Amino acid sequence: MNVPHQPYLDLLEAVLNGKITPPEFSTQFIDRYREDQLSYGRAVGLLLDELMALTDAYCEDPNLRGDLDIDENQFLLEARELLPRLQSAQAINWA
Repeated sequence: MNVPHQPYLDLLEAVLNGKITPPEFSTQFIDRYREDQLSYGRAVGLLLDELMALTDAYCEDPNLRGDLDIDENQFLLEARELLPRLQSAQAINWA
C-alpha cells in the first residue's frame, strides 16, 4: 500500500537492507525532509521528526563524533526500531 510518506519508508528500508549506506541515507533523507511540503498529520509527523533527530545524531567519522552523536551501529539499531512504528502509522489519517 502506497502512502504519502512512502518515500521515507523506502529510504529507511533501503538503508536497513544494505542497499544504501547510512551516509547516503542521511544525505537523501535530509534533502527530502527539507524540501517536503506535504502534511502527514501528527502521528507520522512526529515519527519523521524522530527520524530527522536520529539522522542528525548520526556521525560517520569517529574523530568528529561528540557525546550526543551516534555511530553506524546505533543508527541502524534505532532505525530498525523506528521502521515498524512508521509502517504502522500508515493507517492514520494524514490530513
